[in-house]
Amino acid sequence: MKFNSPDKNVITRWAWISVLAIALPMVVMALQGTDGNWDLRNYHLYDPHAWLTGRMAMDIAPAQLQSWHNPLLDVPLYLLVMSGLSAHWAGLWLTLPYVVSIFLLLRLQRLLSPAQPSWFSQLILVALALTGSTAYSTLATSTNDGFVAAAILASLWLILNQDGQAGIYRRWLLAGLVAGAITGLKLTAIAYCFGLAFAALIGAGAKERLLRLCHLALGGALGFLLTYAYWGWHLYATFRNPFFPYYNDIFHSPYALAANYADGRFKPHSLWEALFCPIQLLFKSPKFSGLLQSDPRLLIGMLALSGLYLLHRKKLPDGTSQRSRIGMLLVFFVSSFLLWVFPSGIYRYAVVLEMLGCLALVVLLQWLPRGRNIALLAAAVLVTADTTRPNWGHIKTSEPMAGIVPPDISGDSLVVIATRKPLGYLALGLPGSVPLVAVSNNMMDPENCTRLQERAREIIVHHPGPIWLLTDGEAGREKSQSLVAEHYDLESAGDCLPYQNALGAAQLCPQKRGLAFATMHGPACVPGP
Repeated sequence: MKFNSPDKNVITRWAWISVLAIALPMVVMALQGTDGNWDLRNYHLYDPHAWLTGRMAMDIAPAQLQSWHNPLLDVPLYLLVMSGLSAHWAGLWLTLPYVVSIFLLLRLQRLLSPAQPSWFSQLILVALALTGSTAYSTLATSTNDGFVAAAILASLWLILNQDGQAGIYRRWLLAGLVAGAITGLKLTAIAYCFGLAFAALIGAGAKERLLRLCHLALGGALGFLLTYAYWGWHLYATFRNPFFPYYNDIFHSPYALAANYADGRFKPHSLWEALFCPIQLLFKSPKFSGLLQSDPRLLIGMLALSGLYLLHRKKLPDGTSQRSRIGMLLVFFVSSFLLWVFPSGIYRYAVVLEMLGCLALVVLLQWLPRGRNIALLAAAVLVTADTTRPNWGHIKTSEPMAGIVPPDISGDSLVVIATRKPLGYLALGLPGSVPLVAVSNNMMDPENCTRLQERAREIIVHHPGPIWLLTDGEAGREKSQSLVAEHYDLESAGDCLPYQNALGAAQLCPQKRGLAFATMHGPACVPGP
């Protein structure tokens, strides 16, 4: 019996794609070191820890307003950190979504190119994508933007990779399922869900558009419920707000202020400013992240996709699949951009658009009749040279459990936080019976009258055992001590205890009650019902 052997060219091509998608992200991971960013220290370790160990019921906002983010996506990272394995294993997990994203970019390149992409064009595409301001700076970090990129690129590949009617609506259903699921895990992905909906309106008759939208919406709703329904119900049952503390200006939970709690520092203040955003990104500025950052990929993506659409409109007749794909991708890009920039403007969340900008540029240059490789190389050099990447925080360590050494404090203690510094991760080393209560951070303020603030005050006032103040080393001790002295009559009771870990300076300072403590037993305020 004779078996057909795979074509050697096909095997070689897939081997090359595997090298690009796996090896190059690993190189970037090795260059950057272990994740130590602000969000990791604040909530990416605390949230799954609190959820899985039951701390959530006794702690008060130790990870600030992010204490109530859906912890599901961070569970694998947390388990790796707690496993005793080297920190490099956590880095490998956090690199995986970029491996998937690069693979999907290469598949989209094959789908959109006029012919089989050359090896050199694939290399340039990966180099451009991995050196992007967001992709490079968030690769192997716990920001989870890579997971959004992988999921949305998968949804795009599902809806673009179709010829004819066979299985077309199943693909829209599955695309919605994937996009909805990642949105339930990270709510900032919602802009891309609407981008997919706008893309569904391109290249089809009225009936088909409606069917696309229905299948996409059904899949999206199922995906969102699958990953967020439990968590949303938990928040509603606890705080009367399924997105607590966000959108509390709508839900009016008495546990927080009647505010939106969204970060509005980076969103534009006018339509003109929003439209001008891709040009502003050409210049080094903290406008889009708080750190110096610049990247031409957003502007390049808009120009290149527009150029591809005009090119296909000229060369291809109406109704061709390739022309429809480019039209859908252009509409997805523009609508997602507008839905990203107005509510947020945080460039990290635009990672999908950044990668698609690289894809559009490479595919457009592949249409050149000659000199393609020179043009691709020049584009890679110029774009990369014009990119400024922020450093979100990396450390050089392989220590397991973030190097946390449990402090020597008794199980009847109470630990108080009075700073905006990210200290939530230190809950991992505390005894399970020790509450971690924040009284001042980006969520808590002693001057506010909320049920959560009053609960924190009651815990401090009625706690019978030792009380410790957790600070970020000597730098933050004085300010934190002053705040708890003024509002809770807690005074320093001796030398601080170093809290050893690999992510940042920290110490536990013993507290004693002052002379005015006896007058604090009544409620400081009466929160809403």
